[in-house]
Amino acid sequence: EAMYLGTKARILQDKAYDEDIVPSEMPEYMEIINSIDPNDEMSVLSYNTLLWIAEQNHNQIAPNMLPYCLETMRIVNEKITNENVKKMEAYSVAQQFFSYGDHETGKEEFWTAYKEFAKDYPEFIKAYEREYNKKVVNAEGIEMPEIELTKADDTTIPLSSLYGKYNYVDV
Repeated sequence: EAMYLGTKARILQDKAYDEDIVPSEMPEYMEIINSIDPNDEMSVLSYNTLLWIAEQNHNQIAPNMLPYCLETMRIVNEKITNENVKKMEAYSVAQQFFSYGDHETGKEEFWTAYKEFAKDYPEFIKAYEREYNKKVVNAEGIEMPEIELTKADDTTIPLSSLYGKYNYVDV
């Protein structure tokens, strides 16, 4: 049932995007979100807790992940009482920060907050410490300086924020 609800919610999200509306404006979608118990372990395993948290969090998921991840940690601290769910979300929030969008902007602030948030899970801190300390090196192992790209709207982004993603560059 949890997998079915999660799938249905994601289909409704796609429909909302196709219709250029926000999913939370769809009563059927919000009915599903409001039926999710974020402390239920099945909700975590079916990714429904992530859907629930995303609806509580009013920050954009990308490009700058800092506001979204800080708010996610606050929501988990306030609303999640099941220790197994907290543990899964402690892993998830770091994965989100280091995998999506620009994870260089606010990296220090995130890492300070994350170490406090995940203090009961030192294995996660250790695992993500490698991501936190990751440096770009060339074939000889020499650290490369961060390269900034200028977008069409004259804003800049670090080249490293594009690593591991498909990109179209029009030169």
